[in-house]
Amino acid sequence: MLLDWVSIGFGMSVMPTAKTDSRVYLADAARQDQVVMTVDNHQTGATGLQAGLLLKPTDALRFGLSYRTENAFSMSIRNEVQVKGFQEDPSSWPLVQNVKVVVNYAPAQANVGAAWQHGALTLTADAAWTVWSQMISSDGQRGTGFRDTLSVRAGAELVSGPGRTLRVGLGWEPSPVPAQTGRTNYVDNDRIRLGVGSSHGLELLGKDVEIGWYAQVHGLLLRDTDKEQLASYPACAPGVTSLCDEIPDDTPNPSTGKPEPAFAGLQTGNPGFPGWQSFGTLLAFGVDVRWRF
Repeated sequence: MLLDWVSIGFGMSVMPTAKTDSRVYLADAARQDQVVMTVDNHQTGATGLQAGLLLKPTDALRFGLSYRTENAFSMSIRNEVQVKGFQEDPSSWPLVQNVKVVVNYAPAQANVGAAWQHGALTLTADAAWTVWSQMISSDGQRGTGFRDTLSVRAGAELVSGPGRTLRVGLGWEPSPVPAQTGRTNYVDNDRIRLGVGSSHGLELLGKDVEIGWYAQVHGLLLRDTDKEQLASYPACAPGVTSLCDEIPDDTPNPSTGKPEPAFAGLQTGNPGFPGWQSFGTLLAFGVDVRWRF
């Protein structure tokens, strides 16, 4: 605490990071149960920083600011495979496989909030700016097309009697996912949140105990998604983001060597084609017990 009305806090989150480099030598391609392998593994950690500021200019009014940087758990894997007999083929000696996996991604986020207290009543409101535009996909790529979002929430707390508190809250959270008209199929919805809860104080074994409960309803608003209709579809290849043709029209028939009429038009196994609807309701309920000693 810097002053009676100013408080600052700092924190840090740590996520595991693994980098593996393996080399495999196969003396006989027909005996893949007999290999020579060396593995080099390095495990470190990725850190995300957090900072917060609380201002209390009067007994009734409080303002808060907080910020966190992005963080995620990531794995980088490089496999180098050498198969005896392919030494003269530079395209397959060695065979290199690079894999990157990212999970539990948390984007950078800034929050601002305020609370006002009058007697037994406390009103709160806050907003969160989340930088989804820098999201890292599960295969370690940026540029997913996600949008930054602004979420807002408001709540009220009423002390209804000795040891009894009632709470209610309402929130709006827009989806960062753009229209999924192309190759990807992220399913996400704008949502409205409503929560209620209360806490009750009592004495147990000579100690102050508080029992609280809450219930939440999340309404996932209806979203209708249709894949984009193109005059011609590009062949599926790395980096292609639009809906793509898995068998291009000029693909020859293996038997005749000539273009196959059955390959004309769009050939796709995209699970989101030609479109879908998403909506729903999420329910949550919880109980907590606090023992003060």
